[in-house]
Amino acid sequence: MNYEKEISQIEEINSRINGNRGIEVARSICHYLKLGRWTEALAIRQNDGDKLYSYPELNNLIIQIFGCRAHAKKDCTSWICSRLSRA
Repeated sequence: MNYEKEISQIEEINSRINGNRGIEVARSICHYLKLGRWTEALAIRQNDGDKLYSYPELNNLIIQIFGCRAHAKKDCTSWICSRLSRA
C-alpha cells in the first residue's frame, strides 16, 4: 500500500519542530511507512506516542492517520482518548 500522502504530511510538520530537527518518533514512523510496513509504524506510534504530546499539530495528524493511541480506532469516543488527544 502507498502511504505517500501520510508520509509527506508527517515530514512537513516534523521538519518545522524541535529547531528544524524534528523528533525521532516521527522519523521512525515515516521510515516504516516508506517500506509499506503499517504494522511496524503503528507499533512505534503505540509504544512511543507519548513523545508526540509536546507537539500538538503533529500529534493530531498522527491521531488522524492511525486513530487513538489506546485503541487504534479512528473517531474513538472513549473519554480517556479524548483526554489524551488534548494533552
